[in-house]
Amino acid sequence: EEVEEVETAVPQPSEPNNDPLVVGDIDMPVTEATEPPPDPVGMAIGGVIMVGMLIALGFALSRFMVKKVNTAVTLHQWAIPVISVIGLGIALYLGYVEVTHVDAVCGPVGECNIVQSSPYARLLGVPVAVWGVLNYLAIIALWIWQQRAQGASHQFAIWSLVILSVGGTFYSIYLTGLELFVIHAVCAWCLSSAIATTILMIIIVLPFTHSPSTTQESLQF
Repeated sequence: EEVEEVETAVPQPSEPNNDPLVVGDIDMPVTEATEPPPDPVGMAIGGVIMVGMLIALGFALSRFMVKKVNTAVTLHQWAIPVISVIGLGIALYLGYVEVTHVDAVCGPVGECNIVQSSPYARLLGVPVAVWGVLNYLAIIALWIWQQRAQGASHQFAIWSLVILSVGGTFYSIYLTGLELFVIHAVCAWCLSSAIATTILMIIIVLPFTHSPSTTQESLQF
């Protein structure tokens, strides 16, 4: 007797179905998850702050062109260490968020976690917040140093304060621009730090760019 060979059908993997889902008589298209739309209030606040920083930076730089530099000035303003401590607290918190990968407490304005998870949250492989911590610590240390130092050492401390504050404001403008035009999200903590840096720049540059003949050697407020 001949034995008939029976072919067994091997199931083939089905093609992915991208057709719309049908629920009753309603077609439900399959959509991919998208990022939340930008927060209009946060973006508006960020834009105003960025314009303010640009004006402040332009004002500070213009002082160097129309005023004489006074390297003999001693900055006694307690606003400098107070604002630096506030900025330091913000930078420490953001550094903690970045290193531990926890969600930041953002409040009702902005999307801090989107900003913190972006590739722009690091500079040379180091979280930007860590650089902020170092910047604020350096400003506090230099403020103390320039009150005790004399001669070339005093001038070095004063110039370092000016460079750090102006450079910090410039970089804060750059970061805020990234938030507004590239990341499309703003971080309330980052904006607060940017404001602190800008205020520090104004407080430091104003007495530094007064002529020694028209101002006292020590300015306080």
